[in-house]
Amino acid sequence: MGVPERAARVTRLLVDLDVDETCVVWDPDHEGHVANWWRAVTLALADSNVTHALILEDDAEPCRDFLVAARQLVQRYPARIMSFYSAREVPQVRPGVAQLIPYYHALSDVAVVYPRTWLEALRQDFRRQRQELASAQWQLGYGADEMRLKLRPQQQVWCVVPSLVQHGCPGESTLGHRLSRARAPVCLATSASALALDWSAA
Repeated sequence: MGVPERAARVTRLLVDLDVDETCVVWDPDHEGHVANWWRAVTLALADSNVTHALILEDDAEPCRDFLVAARQLVQRYPARIMSFYSAREVPQVRPGVAQLIPYYHALSDVAVVYPRTWLEALRQDFRRQRQELASAQWQLGYGADEMRLKLRPQQQVWCVVPSLVQHGCPGESTLGHRLSRARAPVCLATSASALALDWSAA
């Protein structure tokens, strides 16, 4: 998901991940996270062969071999929503060992993979509650995370620790968010490979 002001960051992401611009959804009018997130979901679900959608923000800074590790985790845990970024403090982190820590209602949007079945169920829930969600009061009071939690209240997210993606410029929100401290406290360096981690504990 990108905004034009961060086109250079998007270009770097495309190069780092070896993907092309057809997978980018842009928010040129600054409609906000919710609208652009739905565009990303719609793009992913348009391909009937897609089993999962990996959605990254334009200021994501992934480690090396990020996509390879993400695919391996999806194959191992196909029913899970997994976040590759977490701003939470995590106790008992073992150096060089990757873990998956479950959280309820603790989604960070920087880099998340969703099962297709969950996204389709979310879309159905949205259609059922469209009138309520279209209200001006709701739109002012909720962001993307809250929207998903309201629609899918039993959401459980598995956070990869160490984070495989860092939040690149949280202090430069194009929507005026105050996220200057939203950085992963435990994160693999962008120059390090995700495949160097011991995944046996994940």
